Amino acid sequence: MRRTKRSRAVKSITRVILAAILVCAVGFVPCYAQSYGSSLSSLLALNSIESIVGPIFPAKGLCSTFRSEVGTGVRLGDVVSAKLTGASQGELSLRTSSFLDESPLRYDTYAILRFWRFGARGVYTNAETRSRRVNGARIDFSGLILGGDFDAVQFQWLTLGASIDFYFIDPTLQGKFVTTP
Repeated sequence: MRRTKRSRAVKSITRVILAAILVCAVGFVPCYAQSYGSSLSSLLALNSIESIVGPIFPAKGLCSTFRSEVGTGVRLGDVVSAKLTGASQGELSLRTSSFLDESPLRYDTYAILRFWRFGARGVYTNAETRSRRVNGARIDFSGLILGGDFDAVQFQWLTLGASIDFYFIDPTLQGKFVTTP
């Protein structure tokens, strides 16, 4: 059942990546129509607000602000601490009792879509540490991360905003563990 969830997640990520590539391949040409800028500027003091948070409306139209990024990455991690705690047995260090690899590799595949001040981010990470011995122990932190961004202040030299991430990672622990009495 775990493999079907993972294969569905990989299929979904592949679809997102292909859609991002398709959108990047299509050229966007700015189109202009009647503007409400003159009527809004008489009602609101946009110049004073724009001096604080940056331009409210993009100079070349909204379609010119679409940006995307698709990529993969490899990271070298470090298992600092991995402990299993229980009510009656106390605490068991998984790093020493299961002989875990202390420097596992982490593989990431990500897609980032930006539209003016908003951004959407999807990351699939494969982070797994296995045992250096034949006991079959492993800890798996693989899963999907979805996130979004909003830039409240956006200048050419400075961007400030907020972001939120949702982690759909279900860590699993598997294997034999050597304990001493």
